[in-house]
Amino acid sequence: MQNSQNTILSDYQEKLAETFEHINYLIDNDKVDNAKTALLELHFADLADFLDNTNHRLYDLILPIIAEDIEPETLVWLSDSNKQAAIEAFGIDKTVKLINQLDIEDCIEVIDTLDEDLKDKIIKNLNPDKKKQIIEGFKYPENTVGRIVEKHFIAFQQDWSVEQAIEHIRKSKITHDFHAGIVVNSKYQPVGNILLCTLVKSLPTEPLINLMNSDFKIAETNTKLDEIAFIFKQYALTIVPVVNKKGKLVGSISIDNMIYIIEEQTENE
Repeated sequence: MQNSQNTILSDYQEKLAETFEHINYLIDNDKVDNAKTALLELHFADLADFLDNTNHRLYDLILPIIAEDIEPETLVWLSDSNKQAAIEAFGIDKTVKLINQLDIEDCIEVIDTLDEDLKDKIIKNLNPDKKKQIIEGFKYPENTVGRIVEKHFIAFQQDWSVEQAIEHIRKSKITHDFHAGIVVNSKYQPVGNILLCTLVKSLPTEPLINLMNSDFKIAETNTKLDEIAFIFKQYALTIVPVVNKKGKLVGSISIDNMIYIIEEQTENE
């Protein structure tokens, strides 16, 4: 049986607005436990939307009661103008715990909206590896690929077979969904990409070099975001490798992240 919560109904936005109204009713009438349950039942994007449309004065009431169970992605989906207020309501310790669970590009996006004092306090308390990568990311100018490059990606050696590539995926520590992998040469320079569906449909012994897409785009870390956004829209790309000045692969930009960036750019125009 299909889960009704996953079904997009014709009046979905109207129902969501009614849910927000109900939560506000619970808060206004001091039904805190019921409000907590209703808030945590929201998808993180909807929760961020609710918070974006709630007076900042209520943050100190709302956020502490859901702090231990909130999805860290909620911070990312909050509008930039509300991130500081939300994080102040959470406090340093809880914020650090949440940010430590985010991908680097999301960490940088959240932290970059804060004032210098709060930014320094959070970075100082992050785990060492996360702290190092965030500091590295901030070395790149604003609105460049280096700021939002994804460090979790799948790379295949060009002399591998399909079987070797699939086994590499099985052994990798990547935890989020991905649509394609990047094929690299012995110098770890991208030479192509290959869709996951192509791997699944191909014979195990087929060489990747016969299947990969060699007509692909590469971005450098200093590439402007508006340029990479244009490239994604213009050529309907799934993934773009990101390289340093020597042409070595350092990360990627995926379609999932690019959609979010394009939406943000559209909102700011």
